[in-house]
Amino acid sequence: MNIGSHFPAIDLNTVTSGWNLQKRKDAKYIIEIDALTQLFVDTEVELSQLEIAGKRNFEYSTQYFDTQDLASYTMHLAGKRKRFKVRHRHYKDTNLDRFEVKTKVPRSQTHKYILESHTDFDSKGRDFVAHSLVAAYGDEYLTEVDLDLRPVAQMTFTRSTLVLTHSLDRITIDTGLKSKFEGRELNLRDDFCILELKSEEVRSAMHTDLLKLSARPRKLSKYMVTVDALNADRPRAITERDLARYFVRN
Repeated sequence: MNIGSHFPAIDLNTVTSGWNLQKRKDAKYIIEIDALTQLFVDTEVELSQLEIAGKRNFEYSTQYFDTQDLASYTMHLAGKRKRFKVRHRHYKDTNLDRFEVKTKVPRSQTHKYILESHTDFDSKGRDFVAHSLVAAYGDEYLTEVDLDLRPVAQMTFTRSTLVLTHSLDRITIDTGLKSKFEGRELNLRDDFCILELKSEEVRSAMHTDLLKLSARPRKLSKYMVTVDALNADRPRAITERDLARYFVRN
């Protein structure tokens, strides 16, 4: 499935030379695929679709790391101003690996630190996480957090990326999400996608179009939803109604 395939192609170098996405404002949505497809037919916003080696859909595999008592999950659930996620992402189509630390900075922006060609929370990974957190929050922050991390949740999904021609804001569209936590599996229903609007400003030109679908930004993290849906002791970061509507649990 390639949502927005009628848009002209744009190459990766053009996209990343304008803005590398390491500091940004995110807005996330769960949207019915048929409705989003029609919106892209009707929109007056000029868009292009990322194309690499003739492909426009790309397979991702992600491993999240957290403490035994899920400290990262708990920080995000509580809305802590200083919080972080640690993950390894594998880009299957290009066979690239990135070890990443995602932090929150002022104005609710996301700041991502990247260690290229690394996969695990070993000594090098731990040093990178510590260095990233000091850069984000200062030396004292390391005394406040537990860095005894372990693999926790795994997921795979297919992503396509649209780029707003005049601003280089990006829209990522994820389908086929399958995630695992403690032996259970959570799948996004086939008729829905997770859309993320990534922009330097608080609002993007696409916000108005998305409002036409009665779509509202939501606090949505694939990691948070996975742990929340599959953890028997979960404190309900996502409602049972939304779980039943958008996901299937096995």
